[in-house]
Amino acid sequence: AEAVRQGVLKALQSAPDHVGYWDADLATPLGDIDAFRQILDDKPSIELVMGTRMRLLGHRIDRRPLRYWLGRLFANTASLALGVRVFDTQCGAKLFRASDELAHLFAQPFRTRWIFDVEVFARIVHARRRSTRLPFDQIAYELPLDSWHDVAGSSVKSGDFVKAIGEL
Repeated sequence: AEAVRQGVLKALQSAPDHVGYWDADLATPLGDIDAFRQILDDKPSIELVMGTRMRLLGHRIDRRPLRYWLGRLFANTASLALGVRVFDTQCGAKLFRASDELAHLFAQPFRTRWIFDVEVFARIVHARRRSTRLPFDQIAYELPLDSWHDVAGSSVKSGDFVKAIGEL
């Protein structure tokens, strides 16, 4: 979580249009960045594009059944806690529109280690509730991935689900 936070802050120093992060194991191909960027370019009200691992016809989402069901349970629980429906809270592919608000969201260290993605969402939801800006569900866009695969040797274990629920 801290490495991602520091990376986002460092990237923002060069005044880019977009800043994002991807899972280190590249379960989501880097080639998908163009599709994420296109959403931000085509939809000015969208500030965050997040990958979602939906098993749709014509898509290659290869995920172990246990990991899928634990992910669904966690995403539903996190959505309830956030008060916003998010299909896939833990997909590591995220691209943000660069802004001062984004820098502010990443300014403080995360309180969580395993679910910092949800903490980012919570920070956005909280900041937006106290303002006249569009709410989270109108500035976030879930993009179904064309392909995603569990990578052998991934650091995520079933026991991490318990840690994630504790952090939530």
